[in-house]
Order: sequence, then structure tokens, then C-alpha cells
Amino acid sequence: MECICNIIKSQYFSNITDMLIVVGTIVTIIIALWGKDQICHWLFNAKLKIELNHGYTNIPRFYQNGIQVNYFYLKLKNSRTRIEKNVRVYLNSFAKRNNGCFNFVSYPVPLQLVWSPAESTPAVIDVSKEQMIDFLKLENVNGSFLLSPVLYNTPFGFKETLQSGDCIRFELKIMADYVTYSQIYEIDFKSNPNHTLINDVGSDIEIKEV
Repeated sequence: MECICNIIKSQYFSNITDMLIVVGTIVTIIIALWGKDQICHWLFNAKLKIELNHGYTNIPRFYQNGIQVNYFYLKLKNSRTRIEKNVRVYLNSFAKRNNGCFNFVSYPVPLQLVWSPAESTPAVIDVSKEQMIDFLKLENVNGSFLLSPVLYNTPFGFKETLQSGDCIRFELKIMADYVTYSQIYEIDFKSNPNHTLINDVGSDIEIKEV
């Protein structure tokens, strides 16, 4: 009887060992096929979302030479309880409205938006709850009001600057460890010839997610 019990126990543990070997083999194959980062993305998907920060749009700043520049901000929110690592936000593509249509063109190299405050925030950060983004700046350039994205590096020949009457869409890409997520924002620079002060012109700018 004792011999029979030992045989049953031996067979039982053997089956468990065989099962663990099979599971380990399957996991190894999955990692080889899809990669560790992709699997972590599935298992630990981040919840990062960009939102309009309505209380902090059209805020004036002054450069050292006395020129006023108004800034428009976005807010990146983290809905997870964990801290998301190595977060950055890029302008991935753009589309200007032409006859009511938007045809997106991708940048050869994504352009990173600036975290706020730029003076004390590094380009790549960890986000626990939320973080502000310097999205757009409005400035008076030789008598014309121009609206442009705030970037860490502006490539030579960058032309995505809006004038009064223009409408453009930016595809914003959030990137962090194990997450890539895109959102599209539309900026409509409404034309109002009666507005000549920068604060009034700033009120003509409408930003919305589409």
C-alpha cells in the first residue's frame, strides 16, 4: 500500500514538473515572438491622457526684451496609481485645413513638446498624477500675430506656424515605458480684424480634441 502511495505521489509531482516545463516553454516562445516590452504593455498598460487646461490658456509671459508672449497649456494626466516612467510628448504629424479637409503629414523625426515650467523640468520625466505642457505660444512678430508649438528643438525650415484665419491639427503622441498613445488636437485661429492687442487675439484661438 505504501509503495502504491509513493508511486502516485511520484507521478503527481512529475505531472506538475512537466506542466511547469510546458508553461515555461510557452512563456519563452511568447517573449521571443512579441518581446518583453510589448508583453509589459499588455499587462501593465498605462493610462496617460492629454487634456485641455482651461484655467491656464492664453496666459501672458514677458521675455527679457519686453516682448509679450501668450502661452497655451495642456495637461497630461496619469489615471494609474503607479508612477509612469520616462514620459515625453511629441508632435508626430500635422494637417492644415484645405477646402474643409485635413491631410496629415508625418514629421521625419517627431518633435518633442516642452514640459512646464521649462526652466526646471527635464525633457524626459516620471509622472505620478499630472504634468503641464507648454503647447503653443502666441507672439507679435513684426506686426503680425503668429501661433506656433513650443518645442525643445525646432528644425531648420519648420513652418507649422498659424496666422489669423488658419486651422491646423496636430497629432500628439504620448510615449513612456510600455506605452504609446496618440491624440489629435485642432487649433482654429479665428480671424477678427478688430483685435489688435495680444490678449484679445489670444481669445480668438480655439483648441479642442478631435
